[in-house]
Amino acid sequence: MKTIKKIHALLLTLTLMVPCSPINAKNVTTLECGDFIVSGNIEGISQNSNQLIINSGTDFVIKMKDGLKKTDYVIVVDDRDNAKITMENLNVESDKECAITLINSNAELVFPEGTQSTFVSNTKAGINVSKGSKLTISGKGTVNSKAEGNNPGIGSTMDNPECGEIVIKEGTVNAQSSFGAGIGGCVEGNGATVTVEDGNVNASSSMGSAIGAGFSGEKIQGASGGKFTVNNGTVKASSTHGTGIGGGWTDGENGGNGGNGGEVIVNGGTINVEVNSLATGIGGGWSSEGNGGNGGTFTMNDGEVIIQAQGGTAIGGGRSGVKGGAGADVILNGGTLTAKTKFGNVAIGGGSAIEEENTIGGDAGKLTINGGNLIAETELNDLSNVCIVGPGRGATKGAAGKITINPQNGMKIKANVGAAGVINELEGSPFSSMTQLGDFELYSYFSTSETKIEEVTTQEATTEAATQEATTEAATQEVTTEAATQEVTTQEVTTQEHTTSNKLQPTTEKTVVAPKAVKLKKLKYKKKRIVATWKKRESVNGFEIQYSTNKKFKKNVHKKILSGVSYKFKAKKGKTYYVRVRAFRKNGIKNIIGAWSSVKRYKRK
Repeated sequence: MKTIKKIHALLLTLTLMVPCSPINAKNVTTLECGDFIVSGNIEGISQNSNQLIINSGTDFVIKMKDGLKKTDYVIVVDDRDNAKITMENLNVESDKECAITLINSNAELVFPEGTQSTFVSNTKAGINVSKGSKLTISGKGTVNSKAEGNNPGIGSTMDNPECGEIVIKEGTVNAQSSFGAGIGGCVEGNGATVTVEDGNVNASSSMGSAIGAGFSGEKIQGASGGKFTVNNGTVKASSTHGTGIGGGWTDGENGGNGGNGGEVIVNGGTINVEVNSLATGIGGGWSSEGNGGNGGTFTMNDGEVIIQAQGGTAIGGGRSGVKGGAGADVILNGGTLTAKTKFGNVAIGGGSAIEEENTIGGDAGKLTINGGNLIAETELNDLSNVCIVGPGRGATKGAAGKITINPQNGMKIKANVGAAGVINELEGSPFSSMTQLGDFELYSYFSTSETKIEEVTTQEATTEAATQEATTEAATQEVTTEAATQEVTTQEVTTQEHTTSNKLQPTTEKTVVAPKAVKLKKLKYKKKRIVATWKKRESVNGFEIQYSTNKKFKKNVHKKILSGVSYKFKAKKGKTYYVRVRAFRKNGIKNIIGAWSSVKRYKRK
């Protein structure tokens, strides 16, 4: 039946196709086709009721009719090889079709300097590059491509979810979508092979990846991220709920897994990635009820990459409601990589899992540094987390990863681990033998130990002091370092051998008084969750909340670092939960932690 419908549609299209009209009978190199004026080598150009169809000819120019500001007449490039089409100030918006469609075609669309063309579809992709096609965008003009609903700004469609190849040679490209990717896949569609040679690219989406896969809905396995290469130019990738560059996220009660990140290669240029919600900057898609997507691969040879995530990893595995995605395989050969995140997530590593019973954090992944500079930062870090190549948080943490560092002159590594003030999951630290290497600089809070890192020693602190509770001189407040409150696991580090002394930046500490005990309010129950609130404290950097089914907090302890004054968590029927909270202030690389609040209890009936 579907085949009969397709044949019927094809016959109807052929019936409606008519030749375009010459502007001048003596000049057959300029045609009027619907709302367009086409000039140049116009062989094989035709039209139907609302389409300009190109299935022959090459190297021609398309403009709007004089005085026309917008049209719903769309452009179809069908079965063409090496077509070169110049588009000048086109403004196409369709409620039914893609503004531009490439079908089994290799086409270069040229947007001249000083021009601006806009392509919008309210039901499909702005520019559709179907499987087997290749789109090349060139010229120094501006092209805007926008899709509403489930399709990408530039890429595949729900009708044909497999995407062709996309190359951006120069110019300014703005691609936007709601549920599809800015550039790449439709809803449940995989990312494309996308290459940026030069120019300025701005890709954004509300629910899909900015560049990569579309939102994957309730799909059992989220869509993967495709391949993205940048050789030069400027790229900005931003998404409200989706991955910046990578796999699609899932949101369903059937346990759908986030999509795996693809392959990202940076040979030059500047890339800025900004994501909100629980999304990953570059890597795997997150999942509300299933496993997070794995991080894929990230290789950087030159240029600058700046990533700002909020509730997920900057580079690595997707966040999860069950098991976080494994971290990416990250290789830094040159350039400057800045990876930042917040709220207890690892900057580079495994995805976090919601801290409830039976959840597992993502495995840490790998990091190899052969050159360039790395700046990694996480704010309000969980007491058991690390900044780079760390396993994701969860009731059970993921497996440790591997760091390989081959120090070079001029290399800089800076790891700011926020509230935790400690990186504690490295074994065989290379950082005690890197000082006689020219301009190599290390800004970090790594231990000076050459074999196993279990804590950071600051001033007169010792290993023993770092593993027990320290008190203030008045002995009235409990002051502990983050290293004193966590169970240390180790992770393998491979490095070249150098016989030199360590060069760590000295730590200067100020006198900071521990915060007073927080007043925790009566617990409430709402929508299958226990809600804890407490009074705001001035001049504190954050709060740690712990809840457990054990009233002495000896087992089944879940903890969260927060900047706000409320937190809610799922509660199982018949279980009694105990909750406490405390505040902390930062003091250099340590935290000065206040006393616990009184413990509140709540039994779900």
